[in-house]
Amino acid sequence: MLKHNLKIKMPCLLQSGVSPQGGNWYHISTYSGIVWVPEKPLQ
Repeated sequence: MLKHNLKIKMPCLLQSGVSPQGGNWYHISTYSGIVWVPEKPLQ
């Protein structure tokens, strides 16, 4: 039987910043590359 050791990998925070509108954004490293993500979902 084949065992899989899957672990959830947390993104690595590289830096953070505040947008001109006042929202917090985070620069993180993901499997897809380095991206900026907002603290709260955009509406």
